[in-house]
This record gives sequence, C-alpha cells and structure tokens, in this order.
Amino acid sequence: MERIQGKMLRGMLELPRTTPYWGIFKETGVWPIKENIIYQRMMFLENMMNSKEERLGRMVAMEQRESGRENSWYGETKKYARKLNIDLHWVTEGNKEKWKKLIKERIQEKIEREAESKEQVFRKMRHQKEQRFERKRYLREMGIREASKTMKRRLEMNDIGNNMGKDWKCKCGEKETSEHVIKCKIGNKSEVNVDWLKETDNVDKIRRINSLIESITKERK
Repeated sequence: MERIQGKMLRGMLELPRTTPYWGIFKETGVWPIKENIIYQRMMFLENMMNSKEERLGRMVAMEQRESGRENSWYGETKKYARKLNIDLHWVTEGNKEKWKKLIKERIQEKIEREAESKEQVFRKMRHQKEQRFERKRYLREMGIREASKTMKRRLEMNDIGNNMGKDWKCKCGEKETSEHVIKCKIGNKSEVNVDWLKETDNVDKIRRINSLIESITKERK
C-alpha cells in the first residue's frame, strides 16, 4: 500500500520514480498510509467505547481490554497507542473532539521524528532540514507544473552532480552540487543566495533559484 501511495504521489506531482518517499511527504504534509490507518483505528475505538453498552463491538472491545490479551484487536491497538504515548483509558474520559485532537497531535509528532531521522540518511532531503512537516506555501501559490519543478529541485532530482547516477564535475573542477554550482555561477554577486535552496514561502526567490539551476544544466548540455 505504501508503494502504491508513493507511486500515486509521484505520478500526480510529475516527479521521477526515484524521488525520496519521505521527502514528498514532508513537502506536501501528506501522512504515510500507515499513520492514516492508525488514526482511523483510534477514532473507531473512540466510537465503539463511547457507544451504547449493548453494542456488540463495544462489548468485544471491553472484554479484550479486561482480558489483557495482546493478540487481540484491542491489544494491537494498545501497542500503537504506546508508540504514541497514549493511555487508551483516556478514550472514555474526554470528548470526541479532544480525543481527535490528541491523536492528530501525537501522530504528527511521530511523523516529524521519523522525517528528521530520514533527513540524516538521505542527502537529497538536506534542503528540508529544520522545516515543519506540512504542505509548503509554494504548493498553494504555484501551478502544478511550476510546483512540480520546485519540488524536484528541492529534493535534488535535477541532473546535478551524481543526483541522477552520473558524476558531473563543475567547470572549475570541483565536485558538483547545487550549492557549489550556484556559488561558481554568481561569484561575488548578490543576485541569488545559496540559502534560497531552502526557501518555501517567497515565490520570487524560488523562481529565481529554479531559473538559475535550470540555466546551469542547459548550459552544460
């Protein structure tokens, strides 16, 4: 299911198939499918546990809770709850909206931690470091083609250095990276800043850095 989710996201966003899975998640704010399933499971539990006492689902869940069996639906749900640092007894102590908010917050925190750990492994995600796991502003303000080009550049999917399995060298002979070619291209000029590679809000800066990277790859070809 996760492979299908990744394939669908890459297809909709017109990204290469090797685009980092977690990089797309962090850029769009989309939760991995596993976390969506956990969220639905927790909300289903809330629905059952706060329903009428004679409801069969509630009776089964209560029996499983009292028995303490790990290999039951309630037992499995409890394992997920532990990972989120949630006590399942809280489900009957508040209201639905508070429970919903709590689950969303804890899942979001878990996803943030996982995304940060992926950034330490995948160098292509380096421009996302210290940024929130959320839908970036440029995705709301740009058309699909331009937004796709921006995400592709932010996740290092342009033909720079060894991004595409090659080993390009800069004209100066140094190792080619997005950061290095920008510095070589602009020299001491202030028209574009390397820090703009991390930009997600200022559309003008994003367009200018996109244009520069595109011109560099075209010149080489």
